[in-house]
Amino acid sequence: MEGREFPDIVRQFDRQSEILARVPWFADPARAREILEFGEVSKGDRVLEVGCGPGVVLEQAAAVAGRLVGVDVSLRMLEKARGRAPSVHVARAMCERLPFRDVAFDVAYSRSTLHHVLDPSRMLGEMARSVRPGGRVILNDTITSEVPEWSTNHNEVERLRDPSHGRMVTGSELLRHFERAGLAVARIEEKRHPRSLSDWLDITSPPAEARAAIVARFEAWIAADSSGLHVRRASDTLRFDHTQWTVLGIRPGRVRSAADPVPHVRERHRPEPAVGGSREDPPQEEDHPREAGLNVRLGDHRPDLTRPTGSALQER
Repeated sequence: MEGREFPDIVRQFDRQSEILARVPWFADPARAREILEFGEVSKGDRVLEVGCGPGVVLEQAAAVAGRLVGVDVSLRMLEKARGRAPSVHVARAMCERLPFRDVAFDVAYSRSTLHHVLDPSRMLGEMARSVRPGGRVILNDTITSEVPEWSTNHNEVERLRDPSHGRMVTGSELLRHFERAGLAVARIEEKRHPRSLSDWLDITSPPAEARAAIVARFEAWIAADSSGLHVRRASDTLRFDHTQWTVLGIRPGRVRSAADPVPHVRERHRPEPAVGGSREDPPQEEDHPREAGLNVRLGDHRPDLTRPTGSALQER
């Protein structure tokens, strides 16, 4: 989307790290487990979460996955994720440019992230590249109406509410992204999630003028829905539905066997210093990707696998 700058997106995510983990709709453990169950994540799997945020799903994945890594563009989100799942490796990186070599994982998943990224198709391509042949890519996100006018209206209010919003795609567009990434779609699940307008707005706290404009548009959509959001008033509260798809894609090719070599780190690097530490501090072996059996590509986006400590991990 024109007008969006990457630093602005990061700042918005940093700010949302204060509240997301306390939002019931986002932080519900049962809902967090749904994407893991959908993808049949198991103890033997090397797993990557793309856009891990404050670690709500990572925390659940740590109990069922084998080796686990989460990436996000926001350091504050990663600090939160570390606090929720201390055993998990985290890396700061763009979703469209993952700092891992090919076939490093068995599973890559992402929840409610695609609509924020600058290049959704490239993000799916990177997730597909990162999993082995026969590996799984699972993506969950809100979709928009196939009616162009309704989709435009929907995305306009999303953008008014949250400047980091890029665009909700339609279901058909999402499937095309999977196709371009070379993924064979194996399963699709659709769920409609009722939302309270006021609670939804409170997550991002838009300026008063933007909030009033959003409420006015939702009021108008009660009589004539032109957003696909099923807006209604219930008990004097404006409510609407977000329709979400969860899609499972398989990377074609031979399934990796036990006889295949385990991916490894070709070049050892020193992680960035922990909060309150220095580059003279010896790296903690447990925070190095070699321990995760990952083949990390060291390039423009060096993985930050440091475990922040102390006051930086106070609950927010």
